Amino acid sequence: MIETLFQKNLWVGKGLLGLSMLEDPLSVWLNLKVSKKDSNEEDERMQWFAEYQVLGYSQPIINRYTFSTIIKNHFSVVLENELWGKAEGLGFVDAKSISMEFPRGPHGFEGFESITFENETTIQWIGEFLTSEGLRSVFNMRVMKCEKKSVIEALS
Repeated sequence: MIETLFQKNLWVGKGLLGLSMLEDPLSVWLNLKVSKKDSNEEDERMQWFAEYQVLGYSQPIINRYTFSTIIKNHFSVVLENELWGKAEGLGFVDAKSISMEFPRGPHGFEGFESITFENETTIQWIGEFLTSEGLRSVFNMRVMKCEKKSVIEALS
């Protein structure tokens, strides 16, 4: 099952985003594109391009995950975001889950993300981050593999 998240695919999902400065969680939608980092066949790095659309916000949040040194049950990951820059982390894999941890660094936050497979095409994706100012964000999403060529096609 894990292999499907490291193969070229499109995933769509919906969930909730909680922010410590807000009383109620916000609805959030996800479009996740999985691809190779580079078209060079020798470059084995994989990339996730995650676009989160939060209810009430006009601009999506973009996270770019680049995975490298993918070895049996662990990997290196770089998470890039326009708002807070770049964070390096480690990931761990078992038969039905992927976990990533991002220790506090110069980017000013720390956190984790965990993905658990319900089946070959559906995952639960949770995460929690804390900034150096004490602001916390927590998300919980259900994400499904999209068999269509585009998100627009999948939603129509």
